Amino acid sequence: MDVTIGYNRGGFGTTSGNDRMAELCYHEFTHAAHYNKVGNTSYGNFVQAEINEMISNFNGAFSPYGRGNTGNSPIIALGESWAYHIGHFFTNRKYGAQSEAFVEQQITYTNNNPVNGLNSNLNLLEDFSSSRTADPFNWIPQGLFYDLMDQRNDRLVTGNFIYPDDLVNSYTNQQFFNALDADVNNLPAYRARLLSENANNQAANVTTLFAFYRY
Repeated sequence: MDVTIGYNRGGFGTTSGNDRMAELCYHEFTHAAHYNKVGNTSYGNFVQAEINEMISNFNGAFSPYGRGNTGNSPIIALGESWAYHIGHFFTNRKYGAQSEAFVEQQITYTNNNPVNGLNSNLNLLEDFSSSRTADPFNWIPQGLFYDLMDQRNDRLVTGNFIYPDDLVNSYTNQQFFNALDADVNNLPAYRARLLSENANNQAANVTTLFAFYRY
């Protein structure tokens, strides 16, 4: 699939910085890998859903993903949450403590803020909240995948905006990718596939974590 990368577009989120450019590339290449796995029909449904929302919300605050309450929303929530996770996860692996600040949900995340010991990319994922109504895309659970893999229980971390009871750990990006099958087009179906492919590992706590993110 063709991938278009915007460069140095201005504002705080400019992609001219190395790590910001890297995050954008990782994000878009994650979409490309998703397409390569599921094929034209399944991925075409995802692309069409985003096109529908871009048209419906042209130049508005809810472009390009929409309000999260239409028939387009379930597949967008799945595809974009996965791409945001991988984008920031691998940018953190490459740049670590050299990462610049990143902005999400109108919050500036830096190294060790708000969680000491996490660099800006992982702080962004760890602190993501579906309760921040000022964020028009709070329904896309960017922090879900990191919560499934990390060893930290957010409820015990002082300073987080939210306190999910995150008792899930040790899932891997490979397991996440394996569950992105062509017939999976929403997060509840994805949760079921992830559990079925991994012997229902930590099933009750996985279900609780998805429910926290409203899925």
